[in-house]
Amino acid sequence: MPTCPVAIFIPGTTAKFARNTKPLLFMAIISVAAAGECTPDHHRKFALEARNFLAGLAIFEGEKSLQLIQALLVVSFWYRAPENYARTNQNQLASVTLSMAIDIGLDRIEESNIPQKVDDQWNRAEAQRTWLGCFLLCSSLSLIMRRANPMKWTPQLGRYLDDLRQSKLSSTDEFFCDLLTTEHSCYVANEEFLLSDPSNSVSLWGPDTLSVIQRIKDRANGVSLRAYNFLQKSLFEFGKLASSLYAYEIVLHVNHNIDEFKAPFSANSLKSLSFFDKQNPHNTYLLVIRKIMQDAQRLLDTFMHLSTSEILALPPHIYAGRVIYAVILLMKLHKAASTYVNGLNEEFSVETLRLEDYIERLTLVSKPLGAEDPYNSLSRAFLIMPQLKEWLQDHMSQSKIEKDEHNLQKETLSEDSIDPVPASINRQESSQSLPREADGRIYTLTGSSNILGAPESQSENQFTQSEASENPAGILGRELVSDSWFWEFFNVDMLH
Repeated sequence: MPTCPVAIFIPGTTAKFARNTKPLLFMAIISVAAAGECTPDHHRKFALEARNFLAGLAIFEGEKSLQLIQALLVVSFWYRAPENYARTNQNQLASVTLSMAIDIGLDRIEESNIPQKVDDQWNRAEAQRTWLGCFLLCSSLSLIMRRANPMKWTPQLGRYLDDLRQSKLSSTDEFFCDLLTTEHSCYVANEEFLLSDPSNSVSLWGPDTLSVIQRIKDRANGVSLRAYNFLQKSLFEFGKLASSLYAYEIVLHVNHNIDEFKAPFSANSLKSLSFFDKQNPHNTYLLVIRKIMQDAQRLLDTFMHLSTSEILALPPHIYAGRVIYAVILLMKLHKAASTYVNGLNEEFSVETLRLEDYIERLTLVSKPLGAEDPYNSLSRAFLIMPQLKEWLQDHMSQSKIEKDEHNLQKETLSEDSIDPVPASINRQESSQSLPREADGRIYTLTGSSNILGAPESQSENQFTQSEASENPAGILGRELVSDSWFWEFFNVDMLH
């Protein structure tokens, strides 16, 4: 796979030779690359059977081999969406893959014994590449899901990278190593700023925080991209921007609320906004807020410049997860900027976010993805885009209503000396002019007026995942996409 060359063949290898010498790896590649060669249903069944067969070999048969690890990496990176999201087992596959890699010694390849024969050199590079692939898989899943990373970066991994760069056995190794460089930067941000550790926290104003952020950015900035094609440059840029967003994320934290930044996202992802409630913001604070906005926008622009076929070839959890993460950051800034009126609003406005434009463009991008490969996990994750577009329209309508009510209340107060009317009556009358549902909530033409507000009590029509399973196609009378896959990345409670 050119987008993440974690398992490759010797140049000149034919399909027949690959099938005969590495049948497990060949099967894994075909199971994720068969889109367009068979019907979506046949492809889905084949991918499920291949994944179950490989997992059975590893778990029930106890087989351990480099080829099996490579095959598991392929089906894990390019994970095909199951028919029922509850059967998703990507994290389990990653754990099994890592455990097997340790068992066969991929983490301790002898550095002093450099082989002389080309075949032996290739085998050594293949083992190193596979161990680096285990790090890429575990690190990315850890950060996206905000779970403890079972695999730490060690000096050994750095030496493996150096060996692959120097050996030049494959034309794709340089690019693969640069991808690992961006993921290592994400890993450093995760470790230094405790993005997956709920028990400790780091402040933006800590003695070393800004210097760590600068080191993360410098690491990626030192890479030369002259020899790369457009796709390779775009994917490296995407990884660099993702590491920047993770590094700056702490400025949005309120009491180390890292759960608001993990997938699957929920209404809680937009709950804590007091990071924006600053009357006299420091210049550094303003700079970081602007950088989050700019880097999130650049990441989305980079992604949307790719073609449909290029997007469908990407590892879904890395790219879909981080695209939606960037959208969530912009959403948090949008809601915060429209909620608080203070010194930050003088430097930062919702118009500069261009959130409506990005959601519209991502919605357009999502349509051909689903049409061309409906069971691709990235296509499934992007089913949320039309719902995010509706969320934005509802939020903007509600903001306008609240602004109008606020202006009406100010006018009423200014007329108190002539014809005093209690503000509560004005609010009541203005509320009565809007339609109500049976639950008593005010509804606009596009939806509920408390779209983003957290319910005051658990009984206030709070939508739970159990309710979703009973009624996956409609929530509170509003039609949703009748597909449960995006629960892996989202909780549609955030939309209502």
